[in-house]
Amino acid sequence: MRKSSLALVAIILLWPWFSDAVTHQPSPPLKSQTPAGAKLVVRISLDSSPETRHTPGVHVVVCRPEVVQQIQAVRKTGSIIAQQSGAYRALLSDIPFMEGKAAEAAVANMVTDENDRCTFEQLSAGSYVLFATYHDRTEAGYWMLPITLKNGKKTAVTLSRKNLTEYAKDK
Repeated sequence: MRKSSLALVAIILLWPWFSDAVTHQPSPPLKSQTPAGAKLVVRISLDSSPETRHTPGVHVVVCRPEVVQQIQAVRKTGSIIAQQSGAYRALLSDIPFMEGKAAEAAVANMVTDENDRCTFEQLSAGSYVLFATYHDRTEAGYWMLPITLKNGKKTAVTLSRKNLTEYAKDK
């Protein structure tokens, strides 16, 4: 009985090591459960003439599509000001309110760097509106562009004078 007790103790002590050696198999590599997000690269390209010099720090917002109607409603109020002060002053007065509406519907937002660029990483695929504004002493404008992002894909958008949604120049 002494031998069987000794054998039983040995099995109990060695069982964890023995069972790992026999049954342990390396796990297959885990696949990512989250799909690769979409990447959005935004570049602002305005001509560099002295009167339209552009400075970095433009606030760029990726918004849900329903923001378009809300921003358009804000711009309708600017038409009253435009009759009295001109289109440039009206747009300048509306920009903060438009930016506020965009911020309320924001999925992501960034500020452009010293090279007038910003990169959004890991956005969900889908349809969005890209919103940004700019203004200086003599000009103002904004972009409100529809974009579609796809998982694992990079989308590049250049915001320029050619694709401004609205533009106004001071008299």
